[in-house]
Amino acid sequence: MTHIALDRYKLMHWLNARKVTPGMVAKRAKLPPEAIQSLLDDTMELGMAEAGRLADALHIPLKLLAVEEPLPSVIHASKAEIKATCRRLDRDDIHFYNYYTLPSPKGLICPVILDILCPAERLPKQNNGHLEPAITVNIGPGDINGRWDGRNAEGRNDDTWRMMRHNRGTESWILGDCYVEPSWCPHTYALAGAQPAQILSYTVKTSLEAFAARTNNWSDAAFDAMVATYDDDDKPFATAALAVLMERRGFNADSLAKASDIGLSELKGFLDGDENAIAVAGLRQIGDTLACDWRLLLAPVHRNDSLGKSWNSIEGATASIRPFKSYTVASMSMSARVPDMIGLFMKVEKPETHATLDLSELSATHYLVSGGALTLHWQEASGSPRSASLGNGDALWVGPYVRHAFTGTGSLVKLGNGEGVSALDQFELSNTFDLADTLKRGRRDRAFWGYDNK
Repeated sequence: MTHIALDRYKLMHWLNARKVTPGMVAKRAKLPPEAIQSLLDDTMELGMAEAGRLADALHIPLKLLAVEEPLPSVIHASKAEIKATCRRLDRDDIHFYNYYTLPSPKGLICPVILDILCPAERLPKQNNGHLEPAITVNIGPGDINGRWDGRNAEGRNDDTWRMMRHNRGTESWILGDCYVEPSWCPHTYALAGAQPAQILSYTVKTSLEAFAARTNNWSDAAFDAMVATYDDDDKPFATAALAVLMERRGFNADSLAKASDIGLSELKGFLDGDENAIAVAGLRQIGDTLACDWRLLLAPVHRNDSLGKSWNSIEGATASIRPFKSYTVASMSMSARVPDMIGLFMKVEKPETHATLDLSELSATHYLVSGGALTLHWQEASGSPRSASLGNGDALWVGPYVRHAFTGTGSLVKLGNGEGVSALDQFELSNTFDLADTLKRGRRDRAFWGYDNK
């Protein structure tokens, strides 16, 4: 690559953040001033050497100035196109899986379908787990056995060995048992009988990824000190979070109790691990005193087994059947530990004349057509209406806040994560002053921060 396209909005952001004028950065990067102005007027390319000098002048890596591909509204892949992505995976000296990739834009996460090939009479060899949490559902036609005994478990029990069944009941659009696994949970699957079987698995991007990547550049001593802050099984996260906030802001228990008008014994009880020692009103007072988000001090509610997995059976999904807009839906397994991950079974029964675009979500959504014949209707960014015919086994990626709908008679599996507006983004938005105006001002910003552009 001899040239790179630079994003004018990113360039303006870093000029403002570094408090330098175009003329200053041109001088530092040994570039003509008109070249910087041309970059600000329109996205354009620079030679790699020149672009590298510009990034150095702004004291940032070059990738922070590079143009990113715009997101499409919809990507549709047919069953045949998905089948063409097949690749063979061997494990334990046998043909263990075939993987098939569902569509997504370049650089984003996508679900996969796996042929489960380990025979029932063989104990499936376990993998090492992965950073990304995952939601997995048996999509049939046979049953499978799941194994998860690689961490924090002894012997075989429901947490470490469990059949994942395919649904052969009346609500066949609810495909099968499903579960959510946490980060680094070893797992593997084998057939439960002679019948072939597949799973749909979605290893979603985790917000912990960026944090984990940053710690790779820390010293061992710094990393060990950080882990020690949270490595106490007798104390919940909220206790550690408050201790960290107090340390950074220069408070001990006595001074915080006095400043926030909280009883010292209640505060010490909280710091010792009793999450219920301080009522919500008191946590809000502490947040006000420390100028922090008091919600960090709330005890989260989690439902999972001893390995961190959250399970939903066919029966559980069936019991959750409910109308939603012009569809019928049922819940897959979800977990508050992975708040960006969602999973739904969807049933569609409506004529083409009822194509009101009644679906639109804050983050990207994946769909797998699990039965019937459907039509996807959506609105392009230009405002023009579009549609596509869908058959069993087709898959879709739909972008954030893209209005869409389904007609016809059939069923879907719907999966989503935080690639759009994540749970962490929502917390940030909730703390943002004058939210709508701040967002509008920040989009494609090309305004100087206030200096004279000489």
